[in-house]
Amino acid sequence: MFSRIGPFEALVLGVAIVALYLAPSVIAFRRGHPGRLLVLTINLVLGSTLIGWAIALYLATRPAPPRTTVGPRPCDGPCDSRLERPRGPPGR
Repeated sequence: MFSRIGPFEALVLGVAIVALYLAPSVIAFRRGHPGRLLVLTINLVLGSTLIGWAIALYLATRPAPPRTTVGPRPCDGPCDSRLERPRGPPGR
């Protein structure tokens, strides 16, 4: 089957195979997925197996968990006005 393949065709085929092999990692990094290093590790270590590649692709394409912010919670009801600083120049 590959007996009549030339050097250019071999290069194109090799680039296509590497691009397909690393597709899950590229997807994760392009999406800015928070688990992109995990996807890269699974892809490089287990990507040669079809199951490892499929797991990496699944992790790369699943939605990222929502980010939680740490800080003061907004007021749910009426806020305590004593905590607010007066606005405007002092003395008024």
